[in-house]
Amino acid sequence: MATPRRGKYATLREVAAAAETSLATASRALAGHAYVGEEIRLRVERAARELRYRPHEGARGLRTSRSMTLGVLCYQLRQLPIVDFIDGYGARAGQEGYAVFVANARGDANEYQLLARRLLERRIDALIVTSPGDLGGSLKPYQDAGVP
Repeated sequence: MATPRRGKYATLREVAAAAETSLATASRALAGHAYVGEEIRLRVERAARELRYRPHEGARGLRTSRSMTLGVLCYQLRQLPIVDFIDGYGARAGQEGYAVFVANARGDANEYQLLARRLLERRIDALIVTSPGDLGGSLKPYQDAGVP
């Protein structure tokens, strides 16, 4: 069985080659599609395990137009209620397969604007904000992109 390149994660193409199947079949097998034969599914799963394959969420996001990432943008993360909220929000999001990025501007309006832009650049699927009041248009790009 082939080993992944040093310092890199194994690709789906490498898993398919090791399992002696097509890229599409390897993808379907790992996604759990019912119409993939049991012997092939087991071969692909074994190759993925041996190569330490991990799905690439960025690549999946290009295909699905979803990053499976939610953002929480805080102007100042100091109060216990928001920490408790983030804990519960993150737990529930995780159950649904989402990751949650929490960005804290530490009371700096310029940092808040920068973090708002960075979260949008990461194509988050939704954003929750705590704000100082005037957001200075930092959420308009989210509204324009249809991000809830």
